Parts: sequence; structure tokens; C-alpha cells
Amino acid sequence: MVVKRSGVMVLPGMGAGDASTIAIRTALASQGYRVHRWNLGRNVPTPELQSALRSRFFDVAERYDEPVALVGWSLGGLYAHRLAEFAPNMVRSVITLGSPLNDGEQLPSLSVPTTSIYSRNDRVVSWARSLVDDRQPRHENVEVRSTHLTLGIDPSVMVVISDRLRRDPDRWKPFRTPPLMGAVYPGQPRSDG
Repeated sequence: MVVKRSGVMVLPGMGAGDASTIAIRTALASQGYRVHRWNLGRNVPTPELQSALRSRFFDVAERYDEPVALVGWSLGGLYAHRLAEFAPNMVRSVITLGSPLNDGEQLPSLSVPTTSIYSRNDRVVSWARSLVDDRQPRHENVEVRSTHLTLGIDPSVMVVISDRLRRDPDRWKPFRTPPLMGAVYPGQPRSDG
């Protein structure tokens, strides 16, 4: 089955810019995705930035005949979640890396597939704050052994991102640990093949 490669927008963490997501964007572009950076300079939260991000998102999303995927690192993942909440018909899926998605209270559940990649070694965002309600359909948490600052360059994270983007949202299934990689993904179910 040939998978059509769609648009992906990658959002950096707080204080960072597009340079911090170059490894993610390069890996996805090499797989045939049409990858878009955020093009908004450093991620310093302001009302003006929120408005500019929505404009940038709509500019990217309107280039496609189908929804785009959002990949967000740390605060960028929180932004991705909010964009999907605001315009779910324009978002294919949301993948977050070490993002502060809850403060004891979960963000509203999204109608699109949502994967939160987190690490218990994250010393910037408490791993428990990165969890989505995985009892909801098409929502999952995937643990890796990375640190917060290496999530965007960790090969095990890239495997999860690539796997999730290849998955048709209408035929979504949770991530399964690839053969021989059990130690990389603590507690994750393993693939049958």
C-alpha cells in the first residue's frame, strides 16, 4: 500500500526557533513529507505570537486538499494541541514531545489522533504533565529514554514520529515497539512482527 505523504508543520519549544527542529524536519523531508517550519522566530509566548501562529498555520493548511499533521516540541506541542482544538478539520494528527499538556487537569480531548512522546528523564517538563488521556480513542502516550533537550534528535523519537505519520487516521492503532527495540520504549506493547 502506497502512503501519500502529506504536509507536516513542526513547532519549536519555548525560547527556541526553527534551528532546534532541523533534525525532525530533515528526517521527515527525507521520507517524502512536505515539511513546514513555523517561521516565527524564537518561541516567546505573547498574544501577538499566538495570532501570528494561527495565521501561519492557516497559510500552511490551505496549501493542501487534506488536513496537515502537527509536531510540537515542549511548548510547541501545547500550541499544536490548541491549533487542533481550534481547527480540527484542518489537522490530521498531533504529535507532542515533552509537552506540558496538563497541570493536574487534562486539556480537552482532541478529535484527531494524538500521540504524546514523553520521558521520565525529562528534567524540564515533569513527565506526568506530558500525558494525554489515553483512554480516549486514538490517543496515546509513548515513553522514551531521552531527555527534554534531546527529544528532537533522538532516533527512537524519530521512529515514533515516522510511524505515527504513516498511520492512516481512519485506521489508527496504538504504537507498537518494533522488534528488538523493547529496551528503548519502556512499558510499550511490542509489535507482533
